[in-house]
Amino acid sequence: AARCVDLLQEGGGEARVPALRVIGNLAAGDDALSDALLSLPALLPTLGAFLAEEQHRALRKESAWTLGNLCAGTPAHREAVVSSGIPAALLHVLQTAHFDIRREAAYAFFHLVHDPAVAPRLLTREVASEFVGLLRAPDPQLVEAAVQVVAQVLAQMPGGARLIEELDGIDALERLTFSDGVAPSVAQYAAGLVDRYYGEDAPPYD
Repeated sequence: AARCVDLLQEGGGEARVPALRVIGNLAAGDDALSDALLSLPALLPTLGAFLAEEQHRALRKESAWTLGNLCAGTPAHREAVVSSGIPAALLHVLQTAHFDIRREAAYAFFHLVHDPAVAPRLLTREVASEFVGLLRAPDPQLVEAAVQVVAQVLAQMPGGARLIEELDGIDALERLTFSDGVAPSVAQYAAGLVDRYYGEDAPPYD
């Protein structure tokens, strides 16, 4: 693992992508492997730097994928990622990158915001806006993740219900309830969110 991180820093473009893929695969394995990776001080700053390399799509995509795998690990792994400042770079990717790279960044955020220890620091208007947009994505798995992130915004953000309404999220959720492109469970979940936060019996919000 240490050698792969060295290659990320020292190797050329032809060496960095395969090295990054090895790291991503390690991060997808046992939590102890991610522990070992995160013990290498250069790893997270290097991944953050690669996210900013807009001219290198492969590096950005593999970096976002690797971060998604790390964020799917333990609370300590997620805290390490958040403390490194990487979520700001992931948000920039969500806002600006090609769809295939945005998809990987979205999954990293999905794993982060399901951790109650870090979610309050990450759920912002900008993040909510991106995930409301992803409710209309042409990717059923990504839509399912986006619905769950929107649910976290509604449940955890002060003023979350009004924010989602302002972002046209009610319409996006309602469209899912009639969509043939998502699983019935996702459609039912979206309908439940609309009923819970915007239905006749929903509590008023400021």
